[in-house]
Amino acid sequence: MAAKDTVTKVPKNRQYSFWLVIPQLTVLVILVLGFSFLGYLDALLLGAAVYYLLFLGLRRFVSSDHRRAMKLFSAGNYLEAIPQFEKSYAFFNEHKWVDNFRTITLFSTSLISYREIALANIAYSYAKENRTAKAREVYERMLTEFPNSIIAEQSLKVLNAKGK
Repeated sequence: MAAKDTVTKVPKNRQYSFWLVIPQLTVLVILVLGFSFLGYLDALLLGAAVYYLLFLGLRRFVSSDHRRAMKLFSAGNYLEAIPQFEKSYAFFNEHKWVDNFRTITLFSTSLISYREIALANIAYSYAKENRTAKAREVYERMLTEFPNSIIAEQSLKVLNAKGK
């Protein structure tokens, strides 16, 4: 009997905060109250619909490079994902306020910024392609930009333990 091919799962390090939902709910309430104030009888439905469209639109268009990169990354196409993560990093680095206020600008409850996520995924992609020196370089850059990055610290420990 032939062995089955197994798909390697890409580890996901998701750090969310329940409390970051509060600003998003505030936006929803403001929308509902706004439609109510304007005299719409379906204020709740309209507010929810506008909120949902904002949610989809902001994530689809503002973080489009990040979404493309994550698709490639999740499919195991690490080298193809790197340029997309670099574009995502460049966008969020140029527009830091979008990343810093991602709870409202992208309706994201992530505790980790898109810039840090991009760098972590670039480094991980290099590591998966056995480009350890390049991975180490990106993780060290992460620690320079994000001194409290547990992802970078732990990943560097793993790379150093492997001795590559």
